[in-house]
Amino acid sequence: MLTVRAIPGITYQNINIPSELSLSQLGYKFTGGIKKGDFAFIFSYGQLKQSFDYEIASEEFELKRTSKDYNFTPVGIPYKQNNKLKFIGLGIKRRGVVKNASVFQGYFGEIGLEFSRELTTKTNLMWSNLAIGKQVIVGKNSLLNIGPYVEYSFTKMVNPETRFQIRPYQVGILIGLTLPDLQND
Repeated sequence: MLTVRAIPGITYQNINIPSELSLSQLGYKFTGGIKKGDFAFIFSYGQLKQSFDYEIASEEFELKRTSKDYNFTPVGIPYKQNNKLKFIGLGIKRRGVVKNASVFQGYFGEIGLEFSRELTTKTNLMWSNLAIGKQVIVGKNSLLNIGPYVEYSFTKMVNPETRFQIRPYQVGILIGLTLPDLQND
């Protein structure tokens, strides 16, 4: 999500953000951690691409004819913003798994909080994340977890060049491997 903050003497116009499902917006996140019961302490590294176009209005105007009138339209100087954001973080998650013999046996729900640092802008972020999905046995002592995942930042990042405020969020697919507790071996 993008917020454009006013800067005296600069007028932004024609801001174009690609659709949510575009190659210019793809990212990834790797997490690993230590689990104790239903809780896990995690470490993470992720990368998020961010791309948008905008124009800065100049002092030139273009005369355009509409069906009845003529209108003056400011001529803009085009800019393209391509950011590659890299995050490292620490967090805590709680996971619940349906273990009884119901229709939802083997499904899981996961909720967590994470503190991360964006390495380029040196911005600290606080995230909330949620995942649901299915656990599949892939070996004697390991489970494959797969399902939809959403992550939302409570804090905004400020681009120092444009002063655009960006509140990142991610929607994706969680694919993970759960290994057994070491104390049970």
